[in-house]
Amino acid sequence: MAVYNVYLRDLATASQFWSANTRMDFASILRGFFNDVCTLKSANPFSSALTTWASPASIRVGEIVVYFVDSQSSSLIRQNLPSAVPHSNTGSTAHGLPGGTISEVYVDAFKAMQNGVRGLAVVAFHEAMHNKLFPLNIHTSGGGGLALSPMSPDFGLTDGNKQLMAPSISTAVKQYII
Repeated sequence: MAVYNVYLRDLATASQFWSANTRMDFASILRGFFNDVCTLKSANPFSSALTTWASPASIRVGEIVVYFVDSQSSSLIRQNLPSAVPHSNTGSTAHGLPGGTISEVYVDAFKAMQNGVRGLAVVAFHEAMHNKLFPLNIHTSGGGGLALSPMSPDFGLTDGNKQLMAPSISTAVKQYII
């Protein structure tokens, strides 16, 4: 069976936050969320997920890119669409642009947070849900858990999250790639 790729792009200047261990821990947590979704084999063609800190030259249909920037002031969404309003109460935003959908996470919001690495993984998966399930309002109809807002590092993936995401992870959503 196929492997589902999740590409992670670090555009944050807060390099002191991302040590080699921090990146590995984060990628492991996020990969775990996607692997749990892939366990619903009747609903998707993937056997597992792979998280990669890389800039994809191209991606397969259905794959996703999550960008990490310092804060809303360095938002790729705002740079490309100045009228866009990023979420003000979370550390992340997903938005469709003419070049594709951007899912971005604001690293500064998690630097001082206890369990911030898990918090980053929670919001990265949350934004992947927005990316793949749009126009569904995941905050109210996303199965609780990682779909809720405001988010907490303590939130976990629910059966409802998995049942919604499993058939949707292979859905073609053009990703914004830089």
